[in-house]
Formats: sequence, C-alpha cells, structure tokens
Amino acid sequence: MVMPWCCQIEVLKRAKIRGFLTHCGWNSILESIWCEVPIFCFPLLTDQFTNRRLVVDDWKVVINGVNPVNRDEVLVNINRLMTGTLGGELRNNIKRERKTLENEISTDGPSVRNLDTFIDDVTETVCNNHD
Repeated sequence: MVMPWCCQIEVLKRAKIRGFLTHCGWNSILESIWCEVPIFCFPLLTDQFTNRRLVVDDWKVVINGVNPVNRDEVLVNINRLMTGTLGGELRNNIKRERKTLENEISTDGPSVRNLDTFIDDVTETVCNNHD
C-alpha cells in the first residue's frame, strides 16, 4: 500500500512494528527511540550521516546500512533483527536511551534547567541594558 502521508509516530507505536528503515533524520530517530523500535539506518544527506554516527557508535540502537539501499541488504538486516539476538540487544539499548530522554525532558531535567538558565540570562541582559 502506498500512502501520500501518514503519522509516523502512530505507525511506530503499533506493537507489530519490529524495525524502521529510515534516512536517519533526527525526528525519525527520536520517534523510534520513544516507541522502542530498532532502526535500519540509511542516511542520504547532510546531518543524517552525523546522526547515524551517534546512534551507531554511541547509543548502539541501529542496524547500520550501506548506501545505496538495496533489497538484499534490507532482507539480511530484517533477518538479523527478527531471528537473532540482535533485536533484543537493540531494544534493550533503546530502552536505556529512552530513559535518558525521559530524564532530559522531566521537569527537573537538564533540558528544562538549561532553558530556564538561558531565559534568566537573556532577561538579565535585557534588563541591564535598559537601566
């Protein structure tokens, strides 16, 4: 079935989704981690290669693909994900990274603290320049 558009996160949330072939855009990575779906990584442009390095080397939540994407490689990676221990390893790593994301965005997490600090700094700068 070909659809012109769908809500990616709604698809990823489905229990039967066992892997996600993506170009490694940042939203796709975050949504996959949030939904705990292992990623087949096939970057195409610019920041996607940097994103791939992070999720392959540091977070270890993806199956690293080789460009250009081809049918045989996708088949091999689907089999690796479904039949071996790799799927479980990737899902465990994804759960770990999801906990990190949850901590980052919690009300007392570093993202909130950093944003508050930034707002305080801007406010102080603006107020000091108007005195």
